[in-house]
Amino acid sequence: MSEEETILYPPRAAGNLLKRLAYIALSVSFISVSTTLWTDAGYLNIPVLTLVWALLLASGLLLIAATAIKPLRPNRRIDRIFRRKDIVGKILNKFSFVALALFFISTAESLAGTGVHGFVMAVSESALVVVAIALLLVSLSVKSGSRQMENLYLVLLLAGVAFLFAGIVSVLPQFGTDEIAIETYAAYLTLHGIDPYINRNMAGVFSFYHVPFYYLTPVLTGGFVHNLNYPGLSVILMMPAITGWIHSNYVLVFFNLASYPLLFYYYRRKNFTLIFPYAVLILFLNYNWIYYTAGGLTEIIWLFFLAASYVCRNRPLMSGMLYGLSLSSKQTAAAVLPFYLYFIYMEYEGSGRKFMQFILAGVMSFIATNLPFAIMGAGQWFFNIAGVAGQPIIGIGLGPSILSFAGFLPLNRIVFYALPVILTLGLLIIYIGHYSSMKYTLFAFPAIAFTFYYRLLLNYLVYWPFLILLLLPDLMEAVRSLPPAPERAGLSFPRFSPAEMLTERKIGVAAVLFILIGSGMAAGYGYAVAQHNPLRITGIDSYGDPFNIPGEITSMNVTVSYSPSASMEKEIPVYFRILINGAVVSANGMLWSAKNPVIRQGNTTLTIIPDTRIDYVPMRTSFRLIAYYGNLQAVYESAGAYISGIIPIYNPLMLKASYFNTSLPIGWYREGKGAGLKELAYVPGQMELGIKSGGGDTGFQDIKLINKGINMAYLAIEGYSINYSIRISSSGNSTGTHLSASGRLVSFYGAEFSFGNGSMNIMLGFNSSASYSLRQLAPDTLLIISNSTVINFTEVARIALGEQWNIGNATFMYLVGGLVTSNSISATFYGFGIRRV
Repeated sequence: MSEEETILYPPRAAGNLLKRLAYIALSVSFISVSTTLWTDAGYLNIPVLTLVWALLLASGLLLIAATAIKPLRPNRRIDRIFRRKDIVGKILNKFSFVALALFFISTAESLAGTGVHGFVMAVSESALVVVAIALLLVSLSVKSGSRQMENLYLVLLLAGVAFLFAGIVSVLPQFGTDEIAIETYAAYLTLHGIDPYINRNMAGVFSFYHVPFYYLTPVLTGGFVHNLNYPGLSVILMMPAITGWIHSNYVLVFFNLASYPLLFYYYRRKNFTLIFPYAVLILFLNYNWIYYTAGGLTEIIWLFFLAASYVCRNRPLMSGMLYGLSLSSKQTAAAVLPFYLYFIYMEYEGSGRKFMQFILAGVMSFIATNLPFAIMGAGQWFFNIAGVAGQPIIGIGLGPSILSFAGFLPLNRIVFYALPVILTLGLLIIYIGHYSSMKYTLFAFPAIAFTFYYRLLLNYLVYWPFLILLLLPDLMEAVRSLPPAPERAGLSFPRFSPAEMLTERKIGVAAVLFILIGSGMAAGYGYAVAQHNPLRITGIDSYGDPFNIPGEITSMNVTVSYSPSASMEKEIPVYFRILINGAVVSANGMLWSAKNPVIRQGNTTLTIIPDTRIDYVPMRTSFRLIAYYGNLQAVYESAGAYISGIIPIYNPLMLKASYFNTSLPIGWYREGKGAGLKELAYVPGQMELGIKSGGGDTGFQDIKLINKGINMAYLAIEGYSINYSIRISSSGNSTGTHLSASGRLVSFYGAEFSFGNGSMNIMLGFNSSASYSLRQLAPDTLLIISNSTVINFTEVARIALGEQWNIGNATFMYLVGGLVTSNSISATFYGFGIRRV
């Protein structure tokens, strides 16, 4: 029997299969829609969040519906639709080629829209278009269902995805998550003979790789997670990146690319490749299937090994070894452990020998990849690996745990660590009791359990549909082997009734009671713990914007009350996060802190400021301020605030670093001209600008730090001035700005204003031994040299208006420059201040 006849015969089997594919596609779509809704609505929009939670549960139930074994029900209309198997096969194949071509064209357009240029990006965009054209041409010429078409589809798919990854990785930062940075640094330490499971050894990971703060995971007791909590294989697989063979992200790309041939191999083995293109398209319904891998989320590794274990399950040693590797790459694979072990046991038809081979092979592969680390320090290794699920870290994500960590309900976080365990045990009872009809639902249950996890992020949900798609051939084989059900009139869909499943046997009722009672006990305990909370925010006394960021709140005076019991610490540090009533900017919320965060019994007023640029709070936006330390949490609701009298110059004191590049102050950017090496060293409130020898360049070279966020007219009318201190370090003239005898500018240290998009300039040069002088350096450039480091906006505007220049489009900058041939020049600017004259 041909493949088309196997899949599409009897006709009712074809209709049943396509409906199951539709359920899986709808499940994937629900996950994507849920993420979009949560991202747009934020943490505080309960009506939208309720819809999100309903969609997440529906997504999991759809996966169960897609995998439940139900008898095929004859239907005359379905039979007529699928009677012509050759026509159906042709339509399906051509549709899949066209759909994949459109996907690659749209992704090429998205890459072009990033504005990033370069060789890799240009090649990626062009290659994606070429692959798309090839898919369209092939869809018109190749015979439906031929092995040549199947092989060509796989080759074009792999080529397109590989070029897509190349383009995305070239846009994203080297480490898009703290997880991959930690694993890579752990590999670095291991290769240098240092135990990465000793937490103090990992303390330098983020400074070593310059990972931005907004990628880090805050700890409830202060600081960020830097310790290694993942098993040994996660470290071993990153070693090629340390030796310089490949980028860390390409380790993940390899496993993503390998997942397609694995799925294709299993489908071909099961004579099921006609459906392979649709399985791929379903995966692509959630773009994070690609983006997460490129961005540094490592879930694809455990997924690949678990899928390979399933494919090889008829070989106990190989299957067990692969599942052990899955567990050794990340503990997430343990979510399916009880279901998978029972499935494997039943697959071996009660053969204890084969089952023990599977268990021993899994244990041995896990031990083999972790033994070197256990030898270095077994205690710390075990503590880190076993404690990953209950780490004291802040709650994030789109699950119902928002009710706890956002302060809507007084529930301790332990509730949302217990609920997934209780659900897993209850679902296991159902799985065992209904194994004959739910044999292939084993990969759907973790998606439901994870919905109630304390830190539910999309990466805990997006990968299970791949495993559901993988087992479809076995599922349809089981469905076809059942006696047909009675015919139902009209076009009908297979129905999945949770009530029927749970009440069919007493064991189902027992499982439901177990889940309800267990969940109630956990919620009751969490509520009781939350009642003994000595921490409270009594109010926000004032709002401010000391960083002069227009439209943002960058400071608050907060009063916190602490009433510890006799057994509690008498003084504790408190940390803050803000959840705004708006779109999610960062899953962590907005992190704020005080210079001295320690509070004692009674009321303490703290001045808190945002940790990074991403943490600024927009004015006139309501929010929840959350104070926390360990298991203690206090919440205060604010309707928002508006701060008047903001000085219209962006971050003039350079106190805050840029969100995207911490080596620059927020609101400022650098430029330079000449062949010399430009150097800029920035710490909050201070910067050093310098130029090294220009390699024979005899022209004037400079380096500038530029601020376009300036309202020159307002600053001039209101009489503002900026002052700074300067320290010059130069192998040439060290007094400051200097002209040659012919009037040529030899060196410059100071500030500059540009008007009319840079066509007109006023340069304010500092020279410690010069008195005030004004001269015309070029037709549209004026140079002022003085020993003053006070910049008076009113005076600068008067000079510019005297030249009949429009000051409405002004740019302000600090500048160091000169004729750098065999020497170097540099200056440090510090001690910035701004005031009204």
